[in-house]
Amino acid sequence: MRRWIMRIALVLAVAAVAAAAIYAYMPRPALVDVARVTVGRLVVSLDEEGKVRVRERYVVEAPIAGISSRIELHPGDAIAEGAELARIQPTLSPLLDPQSRAVAEARLRAAEDARSQAQAAVERTRAALELARSELQRTKSLSERGATTGQQLDLAAFEVRTGEASVLAAQSALRVAGHEVESARAALGRLQPGPGQRDAFAVTSPIAGQVLRVDRESEGAVAPGTPLVEVGDLSAIEIVADVLTRDAGPLRRGLPVQISEWGDDTLRTGRVRRVEPAAFTRVSPLGVEEQRVNVLIDFDSAPDKQLGDGYAVDVRFILSDDPQVRQVPASALFRHADGWAAFVVQDGKAALRTVKVGKRTPMQAEVLDGLAAGDTVIVHPGELVRAGSRVEAR
Repeated sequence: MRRWIMRIALVLAVAAVAAAAIYAYMPRPALVDVARVTVGRLVVSLDEEGKVRVRERYVVEAPIAGISSRIELHPGDAIAEGAELARIQPTLSPLLDPQSRAVAEARLRAAEDARSQAQAAVERTRAALELARSELQRTKSLSERGATTGQQLDLAAFEVRTGEASVLAAQSALRVAGHEVESARAALGRLQPGPGQRDAFAVTSPIAGQVLRVDRESEGAVAPGTPLVEVGDLSAIEIVADVLTRDAGPLRRGLPVQISEWGDDTLRTGRVRRVEPAAFTRVSPLGVEEQRVNVLIDFDSAPDKQLGDGYAVDVRFILSDDPQVRQVPASALFRHADGWAAFVVQDGKAALRTVKVGKRTPMQAEVLDGLAAGDTVIVHPGELVRAGSRVEAR
């Protein structure tokens, strides 16, 4: 019996050693990160940096040659329309020069033509505004009957707001053109001989707004056309964002935009007003030449916090916003054959699935076919993961 017991113990020991050796050399499951295919909101956007700028800025120049007084204004000072910016004491020699008189007469004619063009622009923008208002009323009627979408109603309202802003801008341009005519006529009158020939000439502001820049502060001689002061209305601002031309295709008028990063956590909204037709070349920080195009953005409502000209902001163009989309982490997808694929965990093994992908973001991707909601997929599959290999979630 003792001899049989020792033999049985020896056989069991050998079997245990063999089992341990076999287990040690058996392939172990690969540890992987997993995620589930879900159904939820998917927002596809394009993030860019933008810059705030005054929509209409005006550079006030010296209309005649002479000695300009010292300009006491500073950037940020509020000014009224017609307020005096500087005074120019004309010199005698150019006043008696026939060539200067001819130039002044030409400037007067050019100013009158510019005023006529500005008047035509006012009429054109008023007509466009009336058309936009009529279109808004028709869209409202269709919306009440359920014959149109809310997005079309929002776009029609946006067109009305844009038209109102265009009318205000055209009227402002008309007032500026009128001031230019008065300035040119006054300059021409001072070229005629008379007792008032040596009176100082007052340079006034064409609009009510703020001083943006003082080009010439000290007293001194100036020539006709010398920039003196730049003025603008900081309550009428817009955002310009330069976008890569290859990303500008989906951008269109009325596209929603989210605006952030201007000193607080409040998220403002706006809409694309225009994508400029001409692109330009800009060198990136890495030294690569890029083709970019400017996109102009209007605020949906006047900002409650005033921004300065040239302030930097972050803009996010909302290309699409779908509330119910079957989606998967973008890191779970990889190129396979001529399309996309993903590994699905089934019974502890990795199964290869061909996936048809729709809209994509840097983090998520829409699944059109190949995966079902609730499937467990492998995120960041490495070289150890192959079809049929054993896997284990970390």
